[in-house]
Amino acid sequence: MTKRHFIIILFFSLLTSERLYSSGYKINIQISGFRDDTIFMADYYGNKSFVKDTVILNSDGTGSFEGKNNLSPGIYAIVLPKKQFFDILINKEQNFKITSDTSDIFGKLKFDGSDESDWYWQFQSHLMKNHNKPDYFIKDLITKHPNSLFARYAVLSLSPEYSFNSDSSSIVQKFKEQYTYLTDHYFDNINLSDSLLLKTPAFYEKINYFFNSLLSQQADTIINKIKKIMTGIDVKSPVYKYLVSYLINNYQQNQHTKLENVYVFIADNFYLDGKAPWTSETYIKLLKTRIDQLKTSLIGSKAPNLMLETQGRRSSAIYDIRAEHVLLIFYDIDCSICCNQINELKEIYEGQKILGLKIVAIYIHTDFASWDEFIKDNKLHWINLFDPSISSDYRRLYNIQKVPELFLLDKNKIIVDKYFTASQLEEIMKQKR
Repeated sequence: MTKRHFIIILFFSLLTSERLYSSGYKINIQISGFRDDTIFMADYYGNKSFVKDTVILNSDGTGSFEGKNNLSPGIYAIVLPKKQFFDILINKEQNFKITSDTSDIFGKLKFDGSDESDWYWQFQSHLMKNHNKPDYFIKDLITKHPNSLFARYAVLSLSPEYSFNSDSSSIVQKFKEQYTYLTDHYFDNINLSDSLLLKTPAFYEKINYFFNSLLSQQADTIINKIKKIMTGIDVKSPVYKYLVSYLINNYQQNQHTKLENVYVFIADNFYLDGKAPWTSETYIKLLKTRIDQLKTSLIGSKAPNLMLETQGRRSSAIYDIRAEHVLLIFYDIDCSICCNQINELKEIYEGQKILGLKIVAIYIHTDFASWDEFIKDNKLHWINLFDPSISSDYRRLYNIQKVPELFLLDKNKIIVDKYFTASQLEEIMKQKR
């Protein structure tokens, strides 16, 4: 081979390489039937989308999204007039064409020059036609393209397959086994340290369904799953940061529910433990203050003792009340909901429907005369207390932000339940026994 021939071959090799790996993107669009319409391309971060590019189609419905720098790999939305949109997958192929027709935009959608977008559209079309129930078709696509970005996204749609054990003793036991298997293997075949998971809304949908629908909504169950999942994620991965942020925001909404223990766990073990360095000192201080408030009356913790007064103006402490269970209700006599709850509890109490239960009704204001009259008029013969000097700090200790508020304590004054109503009390007690 002569030197001249070598230089020519090298030139064409470099030219070919530059065409394959040159920077920039160009996505040609042709949708017959659109005329002078504006369309957008948006990229995803979790469940949020952000406009990346805009194009005005000409009179024959053609136009191009174009940029000098490569797009980062991931799922992008092509947003059409009248809030219609479809998703495309962008990876190494960033110079391709999309065609369709307004008579049947999704049915006639085609991709020329992007295999992964074509596979991804086949995948989406199958899900839409089969009511979002993936089956062998999806698995076959993944098997055909195992090392593709498409496969890493498509696997998010799959759920673990469970075969019922024929030896199980009952239907209930079978479903318990299925639940355990599904929750233990829900994230199988997914690399939770893969930052490209954040570039599709499917990842958000998967984790949101897992924590808010699939898992039993019991604080201990959720906390154990969080421990297991987060232990397996690289702390330097953007997914780690995303999940920690997702979890704190998700369970922050549950501060006044039975799941507030989950919120406290996340705050303690990630934010207040220095494992969320992206957060500001101001946020950490505010969070610590809030968590300290919640910790005084969490389910599973010992109820704060309160020194209050009876109708006879004698001191009475919560810890001095002896019973298998103690129900505390904080209420106001001018609150209609409170009065309804008081009436329901009175029926339970007078009917002795729950043995071993003592009811302690705590009036939240200091008007003794009105309170005393209310007790006599309603014939409330349980333990009635109030705080005339406002010295017990019950609002902070029990985190009372509204009334009525009910707490169920066991004989050791451990809070076993809260955030419930009088109508739920009998069922709660059945579960505790």
